[in-house]
Order: sequence, then C-alpha cells, then structure tokens
Amino acid sequence: MPRRKNLNRRYLRRPACFRTCSRLPVRCRSPAIPKHEDTETTLAELKQRIAKTVDFLQSVKASQLEGAESRPIEIKTPNRTLNFTGLSYLNQFVLPNFYFHESISYAILRHNGVEVGKSDYLGAM
Repeated sequence: MPRRKNLNRRYLRRPACFRTCSRLPVRCRSPAIPKHEDTETTLAELKQRIAKTVDFLQSVKASQLEGAESRPIEIKTPNRTLNFTGLSYLNQFVLPNFYFHESISYAILRHNGVEVGKSDYLGAM
C-alpha cells in the first residue's frame, strides 16, 4: 500500500472555494479581487469569511458582467497558462473547484466523527 503524504493542516482549513467564488466576477470584469489573509482558525472566523464573500458576490451588479461569457480569461500558474472564456472558466474551473472543496470538507468532517449525512450535504431540495 502506498504511503500517505502528511497533509498540511493549514491547507485543509484554507477556504479555497471562497477565493474561487470571489474571483469569478472579477475575472469576468467587475471590482478588484477581495484580499483575504487566510488566518481564520475558528468556526466563527470562517463564518465571518463566508459572510464577507457572500456580501461581495451580492454587490456585483449584473451590468458589470454583461458579455462576460465570451470574455477571454488567462490564469498563469507556475507550470502553465490556462486560457478560458468566461463561460468555460465558470464551467470547467470555478464550479469543479468549488464542489471539490465542498465535498472534501464534508468527507473530512465525516472522517473526524461529525454526524453529517447526505441531506446535510445536499441541503434543502
């Protein structure tokens, strides 16, 4: 059996999905990307961070995103450059990244004994 890597605990609590969500309207032409220091260590601080992200997303006006679906978006990483249109960025990068982090958070909670089930993951339907 392959040896497991020692996971960096700070990385596990980093709210990457918050960053991804707040960058979507920015990369599709809206205000500057909100800066977050990733220093949250308590549930209350994470809830505050979520509230700030939601407030930012609600502040973006529809008019700021007109034509965003076809706007070119370039993301440079240390290894390569990713090119998208606004729509492909949403569908191929933002949503998969968000759901990956959401599902991994759910799995970590379950692994650590938190009694959450499918209805907690899916929410009200």
